[in-house]
Amino acid sequence: MTGEQSSLIPFTAHNLLLPDGTRTIPGEILLEEHPFPRAILRTLDLVFPERAPGQYSAVDLGCLEGGHAALIARAGFSTLGIEGRQNNFERCQFVADHLGLDGLRFACDDVHNLEDYGVFDVTFCSGLLYHLDDPIAYLKTIAKCTRRLLILHTHFATDEIPLLFPHLSDVTTNEGVPGRWAEEHPERSTDEEIVARRWASLDNQRSFWVEKRHLLQTLIELGFSVVFEQYDSLHHVVDDNYIAENGRSMFVGVKVPE
Repeated sequence: MTGEQSSLIPFTAHNLLLPDGTRTIPGEILLEEHPFPRAILRTLDLVFPERAPGQYSAVDLGCLEGGHAALIARAGFSTLGIEGRQNNFERCQFVADHLGLDGLRFACDDVHNLEDYGVFDVTFCSGLLYHLDDPIAYLKTIAKCTRRLLILHTHFATDEIPLLFPHLSDVTTNEGVPGRWAEEHPERSTDEEIVARRWASLDNQRSFWVEKRHLLQTLIELGFSVVFEQYDSLHHVVDDNYIAENGRSMFVGVKVPE
């Protein structure tokens, strides 16, 4: 049954191998075989080299179909995935039901309610920050709710508009930092149309991409005393133009006890 469809529920992002040998996206590379998830696991091992199962907690913000949350849970973290769209949440529940991982759970909720769920040792935020119109305010919320490690994979504003994103605005200022606005939903979009756009914001019509230097400085000012960009998330540092073409990269923030 290897490679066969795992469910009538179509997955669009996270190809996971299930215990019965089926996959959530047949024919695609497995999620854990991508360099980005492998980089995530290396960073978890770096910051938490010795850990017992369930000793540390993690949250995956805007977890989409739950794949990354499952990988983090499999690495021994008690993991909560928060997903705002019901249609994505159903896929998360499918993942939880079929993988049967201890410590993996999901909540269907707006990520702005993060503080309602407490404080976590690890915050994983991938593909979310650039969908918000208040990214700086949300980073402040993340900092409050993160004890030790933040893994942030996000687009950022660059001096030149990337060819793949011609819709970005000119450089302007929002929340006191420079960046570019991006349209999330066309004006007069219906609620049904917004819900159907599974890879867009939950409600705001436009989002703000923060300029990279200010993004990094914000993390430092919020208490992540060690901040770096992690390049082993690429297929090949020399040949892979992902960062330049997308204006997107993997950033890590670590709170170091004084």
